[in-house]
Amino acid sequence: GLESRANETCEGLDKTHDRIMKICQDEIDINGIESNRIVFAGFSQGGAVSLFSGFSGNFQPAGIICLSGYMPRAQTFANWKNEAIKEDIPIRLFHGEQDQVVKVDWARESGKIIKDNGFSNISMSTYPAMQHNASEEELKDFAKELVLMIPEDF
Repeated sequence: GLESRANETCEGLDKTHDRIMKICQDEIDINGIESNRIVFAGFSQGGAVSLFSGFSGNFQPAGIICLSGYMPRAQTFANWKNEAIKEDIPIRLFHGEQDQVVKVDWARESGKIIKDNGFSNISMSTYPAMQHNASEEELKDFAKELVLMIPEDF
């Protein structure tokens, strides 16, 4: 974690990451999906997993989207991120400003850590009245970003 979550153990994160990587590798190997058509995206804990898997995976994904989440193991990000992930990978953070479960400041700090590690194509959208949930406006913004990340040619 973040400064206020520095003692978190992230129990199960590595196991979850390995499972997600297996699913992705099966999509690539068995179904012929190109890695530039894979986006890591999730909400809350799933958002934390999407950030961790997207930056530490063994291939270059199309992008990373985190909704109401934060960077796990943030203090050691430089040690576990895959150096092969291009610094211009699209990274989108979405968060409610009234979120009492995953504080918006944790998401902002996650974005700062990502930027401080050289990633340049990052943006954060916040929603003033939104708590720890999704709104129609956020989901529309999410859909727009997803379409931009995945190449049109199939």
